[in-house]
Amino acid sequence: MRHSRSAMTVLALACADAPSSLAEPGESRWSIVLQQSTCSSQEWDEFAQQCGASLLCAYNALKIWQLNHQFYARVRTYDILLSEYGSLKKIGQFAISSGYKLRVFTDSIQLLPEYQPLWQRIMTSILAELGPGVYRYGSDWSLEPPREQALEAIPGVKIEAVKPITVDAVDFSRWPTWDDYLQAISTNIRRNVARSKKTYTDLFVRVRRGVGALIDGPILLRLRAGMYRRKNVHFSSVSIISRYVIRMIALRRYAVTAIASTKSQALAGCSGIDFGDHTYYIEGGCRTPNNGAAWHLLLCMLRRTYGRTGSTGKFVMGCGGESSTGLARSRQQCRVTSHPTSIVFFRMVGHGTTPSRPP
Repeated sequence: MRHSRSAMTVLALACADAPSSLAEPGESRWSIVLQQSTCSSQEWDEFAQQCGASLLCAYNALKIWQLNHQFYARVRTYDILLSEYGSLKKIGQFAISSGYKLRVFTDSIQLLPEYQPLWQRIMTSILAELGPGVYRYGSDWSLEPPREQALEAIPGVKIEAVKPITVDAVDFSRWPTWDDYLQAISTNIRRNVARSKKTYTDLFVRVRRGVGALIDGPILLRLRAGMYRRKNVHFSSVSIISRYVIRMIALRRYAVTAIASTKSQALAGCSGIDFGDHTYYIEGGCRTPNNGAAWHLLLCMLRRTYGRTGSTGKFVMGCGGESSTGLARSRQQCRVTSHPTSIVFFRMVGHGTTPSRPP
């Protein structure tokens, strides 16, 4: 990723109707400033977490995305600054990958919660700077609301395709305490967890974080490979382990693995990413039979997320499927909340707002 320390674009907007959090009563004048970011990876990630952004917004996740999708594209990172009464304040950031035919917002525009109402105005400013072209916005991990209507309202934007997505997450803000959540989950989960403890008197869950999570790679590969074979799903061991190693090294600051084992064998395992107040369940596998050990492991990871974040956290399980599938039913037993979002392909056919200097 390349950065230019001198690049700055100022887009002045008259804001007499600005939200009260941005202006005192009466007429005000403010502007949005787009500046190519010079943040360190740690500064970028800390701000993304303040915004509640997904794991795909982590600085090193941008490199993984580029490697997997647009290897030869240029990824640029921008800070979004609010200029008001001569002072500048960072209120957001975003990254965009510019390929030959497509420009991709890597996940979403990351805005501090109090500035979310300005999303459409800020996107108008961004498109005015980036200019005409074909764009993609959104991701499979975003908890942001669908943006196609807001995009369609921007002059010069033409929606070309929309992929509706539902992301499932256990939102702990729904329950005052962990015990309340435990009572809310299905009796099937509680029954399976009790069975696992009764069957395996030496059952334990080991959690590793950071680079140490690499150690669990071979165990997770065996568990996933066995699961794929039972389901007659084609898989590549090389592909699974290479993706795992790349993710664990690039996102080592946030990587986590958990293995449910007895003294003699591993029964179930999973890997995830802790990013801000959210834990993302990436992949897992288990032996059959495991007599409820897989549920025991999942409940331990849910408990860990609650303990790490309290009632502000979410355990994000990924895209939802048809309600009749086994995956959907198992998630419903965990009392997930479905978050509708979307991936939008759109074309910017005009220059939109003309960049100008503040008065």
